[in-house]
Amino acid sequence: MSAIEDTRPYPENKWDVPTFVRAMHWLSGFLTIVVGLVFVGTEFNQATPCTGQGCIGPSLRWGSGFTIDRNLNLLWRSIFSLRPSVLIETWTPVFFGVLGVTAHFPGFEHRWITKSWFHAGAWNCFLALFGHLGYGGNLGIIFGMFAAIVGIMCVCMQFSKWRHERPQLHMTLGHCLDRWSFMADNEVVLTLARSLGLGLGVATLILGLISVLTSNFNWCPTATYTECFGPSLRWNNGGPGQGFVDDANKATLGVENSGWRSIFTFNPEFFFPLWGPVILGYITILQHLKGRAWAIYRTWPRVFLYFMFIGLFANLGYTGSLGVLIGFFSIFQSFLALLISIAGGTSTRTHFEIKIKFLDNE
Repeated sequence: MSAIEDTRPYPENKWDVPTFVRAMHWLSGFLTIVVGLVFVGTEFNQATPCTGQGCIGPSLRWGSGFTIDRNLNLLWRSIFSLRPSVLIETWTPVFFGVLGVTAHFPGFEHRWITKSWFHAGAWNCFLALFGHLGYGGNLGIIFGMFAAIVGIMCVCMQFSKWRHERPQLHMTLGHCLDRWSFMADNEVVLTLARSLGLGLGVATLILGLISVLTSNFNWCPTATYTECFGPSLRWNNGGPGQGFVDDANKATLGVENSGWRSIFTFNPEFFFPLWGPVILGYITILQHLKGRAWAIYRTWPRVFLYFMFIGLFANLGYTGSLGVLIGFFSIFQSFLALLISIAGGTSTRTHFEIKIKFLDNE
């Protein structure tokens, strides 16, 4: 059943059995975020903090070279990394917790979590296994047991007289932010937010290209290979252990700029950390073309999460001080989208509809 077909009214959130289970369902997601942040915090504590001039807090550094200090913020990128082995291992509880919490707010519409009580129960059991247990030491075990109990409660609701009730709370800020209500339908504010989103897409794309182009493409040291095909490709000269079809241009995992395939490769351990900003910048620009907006960009609450991710993982830590600057703008855009959301603008258009003639079939 799609979100449009679902005509059940939102619950009044009065304290009865379904509301109690909904609240536990939301709390399970919140505790997952807590476990995740505790785990990430311990990772930061094990790293050497930034000291001396130019430090922006303990993790970021503002360098003297605006774009040339490619490895200026390796500490930041050791935690906020698009490398799958780091991203998945480190951030799984936080990402899953954010999904679980935001599923109870209008505009996010994570229907695969809240479609039924059975979906909610399966999700909480999934959180217990993959988002709690094994993270945060004893805290993860305690919260994991809680999530498993909540999962069982949700499954039991599926077989009770309350099975037709919604499994999610309908959480809003009510009248707390009436002073911001002008942002919901103010075309100037909305145009500013759309323009900033498009501009950040272009900036992220350029940032990523600079990061790639400032890499060292000189991978053919003559001390090891007497023959080179240009400065980047190694040519086997027939010496000992150098057959004609031997792999001379492979990359060494964990070592940047170690060969042709350390940059031009689909190996996710190399591809996503280097080309991630280029891809995310391109995707962001694509959202503003007519008829090409994806589900991740169709509501302001989703834009909030989208630019928070881009700012932390694809801007900050890249290309010296330029990445820091663009990253702060992305985080600003994220909170601007959040303000529009809580002001009641969850249904307003998040993107331009730019029509490019040669891209259309008309």
